Amino acid sequence: MSKSSGKKYISEADWLDAVWHIRMERLSIANLLGDRPLERRELEFLGAWSRRSETGGRRLQLMESRLRYLLDTGDISAAEAEADRLVGLAKETGEKAFIRRACGWRAVVYREQSLYPKAIADFEMAESCAENELQMMEIWLDKGMTMVYANRYEEAERMLQGAISIACKYNDANSQGIAWNNLGICYGQQRKSLPAIEAYDRAIALYQQTGYKLGSAMACGNLSEIYLSRGQLDKALELSLLCQKLGTEAEDIISIGLGQDIAGRVLGELGDHDAAAEECRKSLKIFCEVNDAVAQIMSGYHLIICLAQAGKLSEAELQYRQMQAVEYEGSPRTKNFYLEMARSAISLAGGKIGQAGESLGLFLEQASSQSQESGELLLALADIYMRKGDLAKARMMLEGLQAIPGEMMTGLFKVKVYSAGWTIYAGMGLQAEADEQKGRGLALLKEMEESYTDRGIWEKYCRQKEVRALLDR
Repeated sequence: MSKSSGKKYISEADWLDAVWHIRMERLSIANLLGDRPLERRELEFLGAWSRRSETGGRRLQLMESRLRYLLDTGDISAAEAEADRLVGLAKETGEKAFIRRACGWRAVVYREQSLYPKAIADFEMAESCAENELQMMEIWLDKGMTMVYANRYEEAERMLQGAISIACKYNDANSQGIAWNNLGICYGQQRKSLPAIEAYDRAIALYQQTGYKLGSAMACGNLSEIYLSRGQLDKALELSLLCQKLGTEAEDIISIGLGQDIAGRVLGELGDHDAAAEECRKSLKIFCEVNDAVAQIMSGYHLIICLAQAGKLSEAELQYRQMQAVEYEGSPRTKNFYLEMARSAISLAGGKIGQAGESLGLFLEQASSQSQESGELLLALADIYMRKGDLAKARMMLEGLQAIPGEMMTGLFKVKVYSAGWTIYAGMGLQAEADEQKGRGLALLKEMEESYTDRGIWEKYCRQKEVRALLDR
């Protein structure tokens, strides 16, 4: 430092301390901007530097930074090991500040592993060590998100709104962005699409203000999924590609995988099954690399559906066997449900109608009558019975679908239900009921069409079987 600054370092320790703080600031900026090469370089430098001036607090700070990097880049297994070491070291110090931060980090790792009770217990430990409202806000941002995943929505909303109030009080744009993104997820899980869109738009605007590319990437991916659920395929595809672009710039493979999975699902809805399968393959590869079993099951299921619809039955069978081998720590029923749905799709695509849906009825008996799973099962069974020519049983499935509240179903799903209703009732000679289903379907399609800006994508969607059934007859 120049003499004109007036600052003098009276010892080597002062100089080491100054360098440490400057490089930690560089590390934080690199993380905020998603500059992974710079973040790696700073972590390596600080790891070497800390050996020259090691203290307990400095060691903890560096471990936190490494853990943040591992979480942001999707290395969950390594993050878990680092989190356990961090909590152990923090408890050895007995200092509240260290215990609060360490438990908060490990809770996030548990959440990523879907171990919600463990995550909430660690968050509660962190709360007991909080000494002011800013520290409590930091905990609520992550704990609120965990409550969402645990389906405790009212608690999650209160917690996240509380975090927003504190963040606004201190003009903390980044924390506001995180809270709005998490609220978007909370609303989306409850099928409240318009509040979810508003929340994600706010999050993206705040992230753009701070330059937080990783946050922008995840918010774009989450928003893309909302538009997909509403049937706005053009907007969903655009945002899924933006999610991948921002994720690539931030070197965040999880957001890249999310964007690829959604792009695959959109392309599947548009009938581009080969392109859809390619996106799903890339997404599944990422989720296998980060050992995310839940995402592997879902992405693998989406891939099998695309492959079956593309007529690539050998590859679909291979992927089915790989999906069976996934070590899934959650409810075996969830994995088995998607396996059976995938098996039925392969059977139908191969013309083996008699083998399709052999076990789906058992899952239907156990499913909540108003759950998403129940709706997927009923529609799949209605399709199978229609193909078998058993319209009476198909009608029973349809009546089960009609009993599900409309807010529980996405726009795309409703189109398929109305299309099935028109086909079943018309096939049974019940013209009045058939016309009612067709009228509802056409009204929904008209509403969806008004939201499209890309006419090419809309016209491609209208060429799909379920839509043609409503438009052409």
